[in-house]
Amino acid sequence: MTVQYRYIVYEPSKAFASQFCFSVMECKRNSVIALYLAGKSQPAIVRELSHLKVNEMFVYHTIKRYNDTGSIAKRYGGGPKKTTKTPEMVRKVKARLERNPRRSGRKMAKELKISQDSIRRILKNELKVNFPIEQFINTQNDRVYLNERSYENWSLRMATGSNFPSQVMIWAAVTADGRSPIVFIEPGVKVSATYYRENVLEAALEPWTRKHSGRRPWTFPQDSAPSHKARVNQEWLKNHVPHFISSTQWLSKSPDANPMDYSI
Repeated sequence: MTVQYRYIVYEPSKAFASQFCFSVMECKRNSVIALYLAGKSQPAIVRELSHLKVNEMFVYHTIKRYNDTGSIAKRYGGGPKKTTKTPEMVRKVKARLERNPRRSGRKMAKELKISQDSIRRILKNELKVNFPIEQFINTQNDRVYLNERSYENWSLRMATGSNFPSQVMIWAAVTADGRSPIVFIEPGVKVSATYYRENVLEAALEPWTRKHSGRRPWTFPQDSAPSHKARVNQEWLKNHVPHFISSTQWLSKSPDANPMDYSI
């Protein structure tokens, strides 16, 4: 035993360990805490205990344990984290898919109280059933999970569509507590800056927000379509709405930032 700076540094010999400590590891932890309480930094502790083969991680975790619990005693519950990918969880996921192959992974994760990453790992690695298919509804959310390809599930694996379907262009605004009337764009009309300002901003957005929001502050986001980011329309928004996200603030190629395009 060596005495320095009024603290004790333990030598982890078997005789010493049996006399003063339950184990060599406990002697190392005691030495670390003694130096720590004497005001030594962690790098200094590593240097002074080099003869004990103490590394930086050992010092860090020992001091953290001491600060968290006031002791160097082993905290129970350590070791590998319990995984959610248990046979029971795999069976639960499989049972849900058998009842409804279109059930979303996000919904299953919420029902089973596990992360979406865990659901994806179970689907891909355990059940091997992740087969996203092309759909005309929403390719981000519409998926079918099947464990095999057969004639029985052919209808689930086939997505139909038509060439040159009829289309209609509309405009609408939504808030957390309401929605605007829908504006139908006339067929064949190219939405220019002037058309957008006169038929959408002035004729629809301004009167609806005045009635719906009153004096409450609100922010108007829109993407960077040519008619949206036109200088005259950016100036109009600056003068007629409380706040808006300008075209210079809008990130390019980010449809997920527009709930009307991405979700609704």
